[in-house]
Amino acid sequence: MKQEQLEAFLASVSATVGEQGWHEVAAEQHITLYAGHDGVGLTVGKVEAIQIEGDQLRARTRKGETYLLALSDVFATAVEAPKNNERKAGFAADR
Repeated sequence: MKQEQLEAFLASVSATVGEQGWHEVAAEQHITLYAGHDGVGLTVGKVEAIQIEGDQLRARTRKGETYLLALSDVFATAVEAPKNNERKAGFAADR
């Protein structure tokens, strides 16, 4: 992935730039990164912030884990929509 593509994705999900250049998404959202190298895939889920440093990408997850990836190894990104509080069909458990 090129830096311009990642920046366009971050802009599309309204990520804000926080401390030390971390691009952070809203608290109710999270990003999933898909990377691959030499036929081996890696999925990094529940990412809350991304930092771009040249050809490297740092991803911080909601659990506090930090991943360091080569930007060129990332081939796709996704963002999960915020959860809504709509009721699903079925019986209520509190009755």
